[in-house]
Amino acid sequence: WESNRRWAFLLTGVAVGLSPYFYATARLLPVLLLAWMLALHRTSPWRSRAPGVIAMAITAVVTALPLAGFYLAHPDEWLAPLSRVSSFNSVWLQANGLGQTPTIGLLAREFSNTLLGLVARPLLGVYYPGIPYFDPLSAVFFLAGMALVLRRMDRPQYAILPIVILAAGLTGAFSL
Repeated sequence: WESNRRWAFLLTGVAVGLSPYFYATARLLPVLLLAWMLALHRTSPWRSRAPGVIAMAITAVVTALPLAGFYLAHPDEWLAPLSRVSSFNSVWLQANGLGQTPTIGLLAREFSNTLLGLVARPLLGVYYPGIPYFDPLSAVFFLAGMALVLRRMDRPQYAILPIVILAAGLTGAFSL
């Protein structure tokens, strides 16, 4: 972004366009990228970066076009991987006595469990190591780094980490 090099925008477009081919939640990547670029816009002029941003968007669309065509032909496949782990999965909700739809309390609990799973709570789900994502020493460095990032939020380049952490928490909130 700061160097305003066209190849960097094109490479980002390819990465964003390829991401949904590999992992369902990577569909959030364009949203995260847009949020970060809006944060960067506070200090960087858009006019000089507009050609690179347009090239990035076109590259991402062209790269994702075959997959988009598949999903247009088979719309059920778009949500299939997400519906298996969704907090809105009525079978799971009913089996746990939670009714038809998740409550705000359930979503808030899952959001906090996801974030605490980084540093304080054992991870749950498919991966059962019995420990949080970061071991205690790594957690100290992670939290120190987050504190530093939050202190420097007046500089938009530091916004990417909180944006990604927030997206991870939201993804966890809406997942079983």
